[in-house]
Amino acid sequence: MEAKPQVSKFKNGALNTVGTIFINDRILGVLFIKFDLQDLRESVLPGAFITAVFLPVTFLPSYVLTNYLKAYSAKPIDTSLEAMESVSAHADDSLRAATFLDDEIGTQGKDFNDMLNQILLRDTKVRHFFYRPQVSKGRVKSCHHREVSIFC
Repeated sequence: MEAKPQVSKFKNGALNTVGTIFINDRILGVLFIKFDLQDLRESVLPGAFITAVFLPVTFLPSYVLTNYLKAYSAKPIDTSLEAMESVSAHADDSLRAATFLDDEIGTQGKDFNDMLNQILLRDTKVRHFFYRPQVSKGRVKSCHHREVSIFC
């Protein structure tokens, strides 16, 4: 008797397995197992049906909710970013970032606005320091500046 390799096939709704049995390197015989898969189908199909129904039912609300939360949380960041880019591109420190919430992002927007206020105040002081008109009898005679003429 020659050893045959183990073979498994699905046929007529059953799993058929054939394998050779060895003892001490000698062939003792051939084992044939036929397993009806009806019990397996009956136990797996309800679970597959439940999964097929509940997966889309849970996925759709979670998708909508995450997109809403993403848009809600990104709006303050986007407006702050737009204000920063506009200030940077146009050198207009009179712009301010809109603040929506009183959280970390709102604090960041408020701090950005405070920084712009400080820059505006500093620029005003610098202009005042470099631009000192000499007034005589209510009339401006000349613009006195110190090594910088950009403010006159």
